[in-house]
Amino acid sequence: MAAKPLFDVAPLAPWLERGDTVLTANHRLARYIQRAWDERQRAAGARAWAAAPASAVESWLLARWEDAVAAGRLPLRRCLEPAAVHYLWRQVIAADDDGATGFTLLQPGEAARLAQRARDTLLRWRIDGGDEATRQLFRLGGDSAHFLRWLDRFEEELARLGAATPADCLRDLLEDPAPAAGPLTLVACHDLSPLVDACLARLGEPLEEAPPAAPRAMPEVRCYAGQHDELRAIADWCAALAAARPGARIGVVVDADSVRRAALDYQLRRAFDCVDANYHRLPVNYSAGLTLDRAPLVRDALGLLALLEGSVDLSAFLALLRSRFLPLPDRDDAAMVTFVERLRALGARRIELGLLRYQAGRAGTALGQRLLELREQTERPGRRDGPGWVGRFREFLAAFGWPGTGLDSLEYQQYGLWEETLGSFERCAALGPPLGAAEALQLLRECLGQRVFQPKTADTDIQVLGALEAAGLAFDALWVSGMHAGAWPAPARPNPLIPLSLQRRTGMPQCSPEGEHAFASRLLARYAAAVDSLVMSTALAADGAPLLPSPYLGDAPAPETAPAPGEQAWRRRREALELETVADSCAPAVGGEGVRGGAGLLESQAACPFRAFARYRLRLAAPEEPVTGLNALERGVLLHGALYSLWGSLGDSGTLAALDGPARRRHCEASAEAAMDALRPERRQVVGGACLALEQARLADTLVAWLDLEAARPQSFAVIAREEPVELALAGLVLNLKLDRVDRLEDGGELVIDYKSGSTQLAGIFRERIDSPQLPLYSLARGPALNGVAYAQLRPRDLRLLAAGVGEGLADLEKNLGKYLAGDPAVEDWEGLRSAWRERLEALAGELMAGEAPVAPTATACRHCDLASLCRIGAVEDSAGEGVEFGAADSALPGAVE
Repeated sequence: MAAKPLFDVAPLAPWLERGDTVLTANHRLARYIQRAWDERQRAAGARAWAAAPASAVESWLLARWEDAVAAGRLPLRRCLEPAAVHYLWRQVIAADDDGATGFTLLQPGEAARLAQRARDTLLRWRIDGGDEATRQLFRLGGDSAHFLRWLDRFEEELARLGAATPADCLRDLLEDPAPAAGPLTLVACHDLSPLVDACLARLGEPLEEAPPAAPRAMPEVRCYAGQHDELRAIADWCAALAAARPGARIGVVVDADSVRRAALDYQLRRAFDCVDANYHRLPVNYSAGLTLDRAPLVRDALGLLALLEGSVDLSAFLALLRSRFLPLPDRDDAAMVTFVERLRALGARRIELGLLRYQAGRAGTALGQRLLELREQTERPGRRDGPGWVGRFREFLAAFGWPGTGLDSLEYQQYGLWEETLGSFERCAALGPPLGAAEALQLLRECLGQRVFQPKTADTDIQVLGALEAAGLAFDALWVSGMHAGAWPAPARPNPLIPLSLQRRTGMPQCSPEGEHAFASRLLARYAAAVDSLVMSTALAADGAPLLPSPYLGDAPAPETAPAPGEQAWRRRREALELETVADSCAPAVGGEGVRGGAGLLESQAACPFRAFARYRLRLAAPEEPVTGLNALERGVLLHGALYSLWGSLGDSGTLAALDGPARRRHCEASAEAAMDALRPERRQVVGGACLALEQARLADTLVAWLDLEAARPQSFAVIAREEPVELALAGLVLNLKLDRVDRLEDGGELVIDYKSGSTQLAGIFRERIDSPQLPLYSLARGPALNGVAYAQLRPRDLRLLAAGVGEGLADLEKNLGKYLAGDPAVEDWEGLRSAWRERLEALAGELMAGEAPVAPTATACRHCDLASLCRIGAVEDSAGEGVEFGAADSALPGAVE
């Protein structure tokens, strides 16, 4: 059974039968008129018939211009495509040198788009840019005065090239001396520009407009708490309607926001069960495509070509390595994993090509070999014309094997449009001088951004369209979504390059709220006249921000809070299941393979046993994120290195006391420089010399301030150990420790010092479950001469020495010990504390060796943890909130078995 046509052609039949040309506002409507006419003829039993002469109005007018030029009735001019017009505007604006203002445009590409649109609007509204009164109006404004100067130069360039924009061609068409083309009938052409109206009046004899149908659908208004609820309701409505009325033509109007369209696609696939194996069976056609530069096959081609610019964005490059259009034989090999880890370890957001090539070759990847073979092309791309760059692009992509093999239908369509766009790129490049690599890639991106990829798929019963595309189509049911006050009517967006008074006086588009209101009203009336059932909806919030319903919704109802039918069915199935919960919180005990780590191993076990298991036994860690400058870990390493060097040269407090201020600073600057010299060469290259110089100066200033604090200590001291490696065995667990520093005090006792570059407290070492085990572990590694432990907090503008112990080696040494021991009845003195530390740390080590790994975080453990997606702590808490039990302990890692 043939699907119902999306246009009722019966009212147009008299015009089509007498051979009138039917003109529509867009290509989609013209195509549906042709299909409906064919269905009408087929239903009438005709075996052959003339195709319906239906066209989009502007395409038909440009075809008439081409005929007039070919016949010699109009001067020959090259009609530029939109990408070429934009490129020419960009050249004009870039060449502009206004000495009076001296301004620099932050977004020249956007300025070119605004200028392109402004000139097009002036031509279509038949405003003479040469009229002195009009020019004076432009001179009164700042932006419009600049545009007037650009406009004059753009006209000169068009004349030099013998070129024209589509609007220029329509203006020339008014001068065609040929007789009228014949009868014309307009369908749904309600918002034509004065220039198009004049061309139609000149060519149409007679010129008629098909009468609009009377409204026949009473809108149904719905409100939802959020956009997710609205999109879910739309998907369930489509599925229910398609099941109840097979063959019904269903339309959904959504805005052009790619995130909302992706969310709707997900909801539709859920409602129609078109996920995984059924992915390609979704009975939905999306009319609005995406710009070609965002199509996967083309996006990855641009990612490869970006190598010609000399550097690449790290996140984009790592995504490119996973592309199916880039055949890499070692994609899943250990060499590629090593390569990716080293790239992330560099900590840069952008990677220079030379460093990228070095790291890829060092890891032994096939990519490294290809980059080495292309070294000449990437390092010295030179300047080329359009055909030269197209050849280079093709050679470069072919060297990487793009686009691979096994392309499906949609990907072949993307590839074909890519080849067409390369031709457009050549034509644009011919308008200017030879291009460098960055300029050529920028032009290619702009050409691709001007092209819209609309997949050629089979017609389906459900259509997802934009607001303008749905106008005039005869759906059985239409749902118009997103009808909040900020979109219906749309806010006025006057062009900033045209005086506002001129825009309002001539009724230019988007210049006033009244005009937008009238436009939206006409659009809604056309929906109501063409469909049998009309639903209009809005969400009352988006991303946490409240939304007001559109005034077209009238008295909007309360938001619908009941779950959609699909979710209700899911809940019923879930409630019918009997779930058995297994509390699986114990991993295998540590065997002969052992487990490697230092103080951080027990710190993780204390904070959350599962974290210790995942990080130190499974060796799991989130990839390093790029940062600007040095990261916190590197600053800590530099601080330790500088202090190691500093106390290696000073040695004791006596030497420190003998130095005056300038001498201390010289020692500190030399130590900071030595620490910086130890930084990896590739990190030095990524961070840059200016940033490193600032970091070195900051580090030296911190060391100077710290020496002032050390000089004020009450007893003399000598540094007897720096970064001393020590092994410590606890309950069968061997820990590899490194003591930052050990001082021998004047009374013969020892003090262990742990450097901290951030804020710290002593409280963590006195808890029953020690959550800061470094100092307690260090104390166990020293003999009975140890009198105390201390944190050296080297935080700029907050330098402190926090210590606890016995004796008078530091201020508040015994005071702090007494303060914290007062809350611990099991410990009475320093020696008792050291014994308690051993017992408590052995208990932690015993847990770890036994494999105890429950998800049992402390209050602050999850704050900076990167394992939440593995331990599912959030899912456990959400399910517990819904009343789902997960076994005897909340800390157990749940596993639900049906």
